[in-house]
Amino acid sequence: MSDLPSTTMSAYERYQELNVKQVAKFVGVETNQTVWVYVQKGLLPEPRYIRPHAPRWRLGEVVDHTHRIMKSADETTTGFKGKPKPPKNQQDDNLLQKMRQRLKLG
Repeated sequence: MSDLPSTTMSAYERYQELNVKQVAKFVGVETNQTVWVYVQKGLLPEPRYIRPHAPRWRLGEVVDHTHRIMKSADETTTGFKGKPKPPKNQQDDNLLQKMRQRLKLG
């Protein structure tokens, strides 16, 4: 699996251990409880315990795990369903017409 983002990280970064607060900050959630909910749902990998009541995650594992989830979500997105923009040259023509009308040039 050479397409995983952790392969571009240094060994120090890949094996750096994160506590619950650091994982919460990395994932972008405010509470530690949300981290545990994400672990139960499979959105985050299971932690390692270096001693009782001291869970640690390896940065490389978190990055790879979240990358898999984000990649699958990106593949299923359909894009913005708003009004499509006209081609660039047509945008310029519309802008030119609006400026002419403002300046009362015709």
